[in-house]
Amino acid sequence: SQCTLITQEDHAALVAMLNKADSNEKKLEVLEGAKGWAAEGKLFTCAHLLACMDTTPSTKTKMVMVDCLAPRLTDAPRMMTWIVEQFKYAEDRKSMEALLSARAKQTAPAPRRSSVASGPGLEKLAGRGGRGGRGRGGRSGGASASPAAAPASTPAPAP
Repeated sequence: SQCTLITQEDHAALVAMLNKADSNEKKLEVLEGAKGWAAEGKLFTCAHLLACMDTTPSTKTKMVMVDCLAPRLTDAPRMMTWIVEQFKYAEDRKSMEALLSARAKQTAPAPRRSSVASGPGLEKLAGRGGRGGRGRGGRSGGASASPAAAPASTPAPAP
């Protein structure tokens, strides 16, 4: 089945059910029921997750919500700080960051290959210097500069 982002209507219904639940245990039961959407290929954004987290003041419940929905997040690499900042203690932040980083690695796009590095003739490029193509670096004002180019530091003695 094709994975698609949860609709606004389905997300609004989920948040309404979470708000209606009168205990954190019941909120987590609602969220567990929503995991069935994973079989349907429903994906969430960090904003969707934050809306769910806003239905409870409990740090532990929020952590379980992140754990439950993190595998379904589409924008974890870019937006993970939004989630991590919801936690007060460094230990909790570190735990959530590790969880979301693992998800970010799963969803990261494959690195792009440079056409120069993979194209023919790479061996011809090896060994050439940097910018000038002469094998020397750029300009240098040190000992290798020609004496004519160096400014006179003392005036010549008068005859």
